[in-house]
Amino acid sequence: MFSKLEETNRVLDSVKGVGKRIDAISLFQYQLASFGVKVQTFRLSFPQIKLQWNLLDAGVFWSRTRIALSSDSTGPTEALNSNYWQFGSSIVFRPDNRWGASMGFEYMKPKIWSDDYQVAKNRGLLQQQFDSWLRTGDDGKLFFRYRWTYERNNRNNNFTQIQLGYSLNLFAGNKVSSSGKND
Repeated sequence: MFSKLEETNRVLDSVKGVGKRIDAISLFQYQLASFGVKVQTFRLSFPQIKLQWNLLDAGVFWSRTRIALSSDSTGPTEALNSNYWQFGSSIVFRPDNRWGASMGFEYMKPKIWSDDYQVAKNRGLLQQQFDSWLRTGDDGKLFFRYRWTYERNNRNNNFTQIQLGYSLNLFAGNKVSSSGKND
């Protein structure tokens, strides 16, 4: 994942890193890139009602966040590498292959890979999510995503993410009909 592509708000303000202690929510919110693995360890499927329950998902992710070293936003910055463990559960409803929706809940525990910085009050983060999609053709779909991320025991320290978009498979080739010609 690559995020914060807009020109502003790409760097964590040095005020949020007072005393070399960074809030877990700020560390997650201002990440520029992350890479990781998520595994569905236990799943229950109910085919009669087109529902599946991913009872336990587990993952580990690496992320990078830049922090400003001064109050001047154009001044020098420092890259902070960190990782976070993630545990969650989700329910997926797919009445047919054209549309569906899912809801989930995750717990994330971050750790900074630097001796100079620490995560302040590292109780972890909680994230509630909702996704839905509508297939518009063989290679594309319209999607909606909602994420609400907040600190455990402090819902007032939070942020939301909302996306509405269209996903298109750019690598889908031309289909060959039974006559051998490209459609």
